[in-house]
Amino acid sequence: MKKPMTGKTRVALGILIGVLLIGICFFCVSLYAKKEFNKPKFQIPDPPAHDDLTQRLTTKEEAAAFIERLYAAAANADDAEGSWHTEVSFDGEWQTPFSDADNEVLRFFAGSAENEIGAFYPSVSDTLMTQAQDAPSPLTDAAVLSFELQQEEGRDRREDPYVIELTRDAAPIDTDRMAHSGVFSAIAEKIASVAEIETIAIDALGVRERYRLDHARDQLLSAELRHEYRIRVRVRLTSPLAEPSKTVEIELPYTTVQHVAFRYYGVRFTGGGVVARTGSKLGLDAEVTVRDGDTEPEDYVLRFTSSAPDVLAFDETHVMTPLKDCADPITVTITMEYAGHTYTDETTVYITDLEVADDA
Repeated sequence: MKKPMTGKTRVALGILIGVLLIGICFFCVSLYAKKEFNKPKFQIPDPPAHDDLTQRLTTKEEAAAFIERLYAAAANADDAEGSWHTEVSFDGEWQTPFSDADNEVLRFFAGSAENEIGAFYPSVSDTLMTQAQDAPSPLTDAAVLSFELQQEEGRDRREDPYVIELTRDAAPIDTDRMAHSGVFSAIAEKIASVAEIETIAIDALGVRERYRLDHARDQLLSAELRHEYRIRVRVRLTSPLAEPSKTVEIELPYTTVQHVAFRYYGVRFTGGGVVARTGSKLGLDAEVTVRDGDTEPEDYVLRFTSSAPDVLAFDETHVMTPLKDCADPITVTITMEYAGHTYTDETTVYITDLEVADDA
């Protein structure tokens, strides 16, 4: 006759069975994980390396010539719009015959007037460059003293904009013409109730130009043209609170920053290569840029074409369907016809039923 198991024996046996079950579970999980880990996955190939602008522009002369070409192309493009405005600043050291308290008051009113004076300069929004007037332009007749070049950091080095900053000699600026310009006439009219400008002299101190560009499309995106001056002005105080016919001489900083932005018509795919499965239906993301306000979808024509129509087809709504397996990547071209221009861009479609790698 068998002896019954004691309590301790039953506990030990239960623990042993539990350990065996856990071990079996871990073994099965590890086998599954190993299978999944070794399962073939699709990796989107790295795109071809893009020309690095920092390797091309190594001298200030090369940088200046490059910017002047892009600026001229933007200024004369019949499929680009421009917007610009000017900011004015009086930040810096002032020299006046007034007390410190009076200087603080003077600076307060000057700060309040900065935006108003900036409005005396030409300002436009979204105008066709072929119809633009009074558009700001670089000081191309001035020698370039130095330049800096860097690329903004983003997700795609091919698409990340470059920034080029040029420092130019300010000597060629016609400051006498500037002193008698409409801007300073408007300033004189604005302050006529408290002061009459008797003489004014302007010294140009420096010019810095900062450009942001899309090197992949060879287009200038924006520009900041910064001009720094020193103004010496003699004024006769006309306010009833001032001494009769009292004149004062004031020397102050005067900085203008012209902001210019360009917007180009066209079409382009957004994102990188696309992976599709046989029989699936998928739309490709594309960005269309046409004139705002007066353009309807029927005013332009879009077409999607495949380098292998028997493998990858598009319907009338631009939805694509992979028809069969293909080991080779398919090139898809988008074409837009608008305002007498034809614009194109390309992307790559990979047809595979494999799982896409996480880092693709």
